[in-house]
Amino acid sequence: MTDVASKQQLLEALRRVKAGADGPDVVTAGVVRSVAIEDGTAVLELAPRSEDPPQLIESIRLLSLIHI
Repeated sequence: MTDVASKQQLLEALRRVKAGADGPDVVTAGVVRSVAIEDGTAVLELAPRSEDPPQLIESIRLLSLIHI
């Protein structure tokens, strides 16, 4: 699998993670600012919002580990 394919798969998975109970996904909400794959490692730039629960960032981290 290429880094481009891995990045696309990770972005698709992140789009299924809701930023809040009734909110948009974490990509649309801007919590995930950028995604890159470097030497098989996911590199994410995150910008959590004040209303985001602390476990949201942990969920994003775990998801990135599963999809790479």
